[in-house]
Amino acid sequence: MGASYLTELSLRAGLQCFPKLPTFKTDTQSSKGTGLGMRGGFPVAVGLVSVGNTSSVAAMVCFRKQGDVLQLEAALKDLPDFKGFAVRRTIKVQNDQVVFSWPYTLKKPSSESVVALLDSVIAVIKQFVPAHDGKCDDCQSATVSSVTLVNNIPGFHCAGCQARLSEAKEREAAEYASRSAQYPQGILFGAGAAAAFAVAWAVLLNWIEFGSNTWYPKLHIAVSVLASMFVAWAFFKGAGKVNRTGQLLAIVLTLVGKFGGDAIFYARVLADQWHIAFNSHVVGFAITHFWALKLTFYGGWSIVLLLSDLGFAAAIPWMPWGKIPKFQPTFVAVQGDKLVPLQVGTMKTASAAGLS
Repeated sequence: MGASYLTELSLRAGLQCFPKLPTFKTDTQSSKGTGLGMRGGFPVAVGLVSVGNTSSVAAMVCFRKQGDVLQLEAALKDLPDFKGFAVRRTIKVQNDQVVFSWPYTLKKPSSESVVALLDSVIAVIKQFVPAHDGKCDDCQSATVSSVTLVNNIPGFHCAGCQARLSEAKEREAAEYASRSAQYPQGILFGAGAAAAFAVAWAVLLNWIEFGSNTWYPKLHIAVSVLASMFVAWAFFKGAGKVNRTGQLLAIVLTLVGKFGGDAIFYARVLADQWHIAFNSHVVGFAITHFWALKLTFYGGWSIVLLLSDLGFAAAIPWMPWGKIPKFQPTFVAVQGDKLVPLQVGTMKTASAAGLS
């Protein structure tokens, strides 16, 4: 269904459809194919994207990097399609591209309406940014007639500028690799974040669950994600580098933060059941008997919650806040209905497999 819609939208916009090209994919957003080509003198891409349970039709208009896009941004956001409290469409303006999203629930917006909005956006862009003039977007001197994808983003880049970008990224990668991770500082930051998170989680549980017969499993699962995000971010902020050892330490500290909050709450409940004051002795008991409590406190859900805690902590190396950065740029030439990977510099580029 999505592929047929993207094909229809691409044809109506005069673009070539590449069902597997992930132009709109980010760490937090999935991309389901791309329609690619020129429209109104600008490289244009359209696609289907999703963030969580929200699905959208997205469109991107690329142009030569600009020094100031404030006026362009104001003019675009003044379009009726993006104004009003009830309008769900959004637009984001950067110094070399404009991206708008049209969310939908069950029925996708008609291809005619998406193309009409795309043309309205291009018309405004033309008032502030010149269309492609046959020159390289980077050096503005070499003649370039065909679109090249740099990290899946369309533009006009000459061979010399591609080589310079690749060399710059190689130097950046070498500098990052030679940098030493500051583990003591990272552990200090991460431990502080874990302690703060443990207290905050215990306070939240005490507020919404203590003394009631209601609990919220979805909240517990969501908090597992928040723990990995907050603690890992703090650890890597202190360490100054993401590597395998740091990822392992971040996982351990994340579990300490989440389990610490659980233990404090268990202690609060036990103190109430035993009709004694909440104190360090009760907390110590909850810690020493943590696994017995963790595996039984919420009945059959206890195992599910434990697996959620372990799973989201273990997933840190694949999460945006815990991934080892990639410096390798990819260059792909657009040749009609084919995408041809280019070898630039000493870094290897992405395979063509699955792009078209």
